[in-house]
Amino acid sequence: MAANNTVHIVDDDINVLDSTKLLIRLLGHDVSAWNSPADFLNQASIGPEDLILLDLRMPDYDGFSVFRQLRASGRPNQAILMTGHGDSDLEIEAYSLGICAILHKPFSEDDLVVAIQSARATANSGQ
Repeated sequence: MAANNTVHIVDDDINVLDSTKLLIRLLGHDVSAWNSPADFLNQASIGPEDLILLDLRMPDYDGFSVFRQLRASGRPNQAILMTGHGDSDLEIEAYSLGICAILHKPFSEDDLVVAIQSARATANSGQ
């Protein structure tokens, strides 16, 4: 995944959405921010190498259901799950679905960089 591919952020918390969007732009990526998972699923233009950051808990959808719908529609994109509610069962489920990294809120710039690098490595390995 090249640095100019879009990073799509899906989070219902506008403060998290705005701060993450700014941070990702500062890291040199194009950003598409969505505070509605339904709008993201119905309207986003997602390139094959774009990265997706998904909040775990949102009204009407959770990050897992959004990820499952992306996979069901044939999208191979790498995804990072963002959560403030981490536990080992959640992590097991996330990794078993194919989510490549988990960010625990609040996360640092370094955490985000590591997660994006992990997503790139996974994408480049063909998984």
